[in-house]
Amino acid sequence: MLDRIVLDGFVWESTVYDKQGNIVDQWQEHNLIPNEGVAFLMRSPFGDAPPISNFYCGIFKGNYVPTAASKAADIPNIGEVISYQETSRPLWNKLFDSNNTFSNISNPAIFTFAEEQTINGYFLVSSDIKGSSNGILLSIARLSTPKTVSEELKVKTRLSYLSGTSL
Repeated sequence: MLDRIVLDGFVWESTVYDKQGNIVDQWQEHNLIPNEGVAFLMRSPFGDAPPISNFYCGIFKGNYVPTAASKAADIPNIGEVISYQETSRPLWNKLFDSNNTFSNISNPAIFTFAEEQTINGYFLVSSDIKGSSNGILLSIARLSTPKTVSEELKVKTRLSYLSGTSL
């Protein structure tokens, strides 16, 4: 019998490709699950929060440092990158692996750029509208160093629960 479940949080993995499909850069970051994301994850399994079927990936360029108090309402202040060619934020097309993890490893979010862009982080929110401050902010991650993306950025993220028998 297990006496605890630990939310390991989100891990973000990114790969930048050039026009020929060659890998230009790769990196991985861990996130912050802000209070509103934690509240959603705690309340939704028990019907205390309305279900949300889809979450969407966003990227930001601002010099923003996420805190536990970060909310979707803060998105206009973080400098969301909206200059990618897709018409809306890419869907976090998650699958459950029956082993305590949701991920979009098989179907990454894709951002296609016409010109070079520097990014400072990612977020996962329940609204697909670029620039929108609506919805639930489930995850936000600041990159350890800014990254330059040029042609195509593929973003994979996963959420894992760890189980155990002692703290």
